Amino acid sequence: MSYVQIVQRLPEEWRPVMLELVDAIRKDLYEQLAVPRQKFDDLKEVVQELAEAQKPTEQRVEKLTEV
Repeated sequence: MSYVQIVQRLPEEWRPVMLELVDAIRKDLYEQLAVPRQKFDDLKEVVQELAEAQKPTEQRVEKLTEV
């Protein structure tokens, strides 16, 4: 059941306050769980650097297995 359906079951005078509460909870959860764009970009950069750093290791392992 969606929150809209639940709010519609409430008495008419409670609905605006309940919608305000739902919106405040949604915003609070978003702020707690959202990853800032810069942190995401930083993480992408680190992963890319690690992938590049791994290439020489893969090449050395490949050469070792050829022997």
